Amino acid sequence: VKAREHARESWHRQVVNQIHRLDPAFDVARFVNHFKTAFVHIQQAWMQQNMSSVMHFVTDGIYEKFMVQFAEQQRQGFREQLTQIRVSETRLAWFGSSGPFEVLCVAVRASMVDQRVDLKSGRPLNGSAAAQSFAEIWSFVRCRGTQTKADRSLLADRCPNCSSSVELNQFGHCLACGSVLRSGAYDWVLSEITQACEWREGVPESVVAAARDYRQRYDSSFSAQ
Repeated sequence: VKAREHARESWHRQVVNQIHRLDPAFDVARFVNHFKTAFVHIQQAWMQQNMSSVMHFVTDGIYEKFMVQFAEQQRQGFREQLTQIRVSETRLAWFGSSGPFEVLCVAVRASMVDQRVDLKSGRPLNGSAAAQSFAEIWSFVRCRGTQTKADRSLLADRCPNCSSSVELNQFGHCLACGSVLRSGAYDWVLSEITQACEWREGVPESVVAAARDYRQRYDSSFSAQ
């Protein structure tokens, strides 16, 4: 167990060093703290079946996926009731900077009580009343070459372009400066959530090769992410 923990910590430091070579201002402690807050906010959005409070730091893909799942839950007449949400471990698991986007994967271990409840009455339908542990990999992307700006993080609800509190207009732009915050052009945005048992480090070489070929043939800005 100690050897495995040491290997994880060593890999975490290696990922931090990789980021620092491209972005010296990246503050891992600040990022992790913001991530933990964002983690809870995502759970709350899932529970409320409403993405309005988190849509500024998620990609269109995540947003659409959640909205489809919410519609299916509503069709079946239930929602998820999540309580006792606790994050026990957070570490950086992988970093890549090939193609137009940088990708940062965060491994998180957490626990919560997850019960399915009736959408109208709130009556529990199934699920355990005891907290269950789980492990996931959260993948973030941003445009290649983007630099960290102190105290300007989408995960902390601050516009990384103008530093104002995040408020989006009907088009998803920052209400203060007009920036398209979900594009990854200014800061990390959440692009995928994967169960730890299903996650593979990085992007498969076959996908990398196919994306490279597509960029060369048809679209120089295309990204697998």
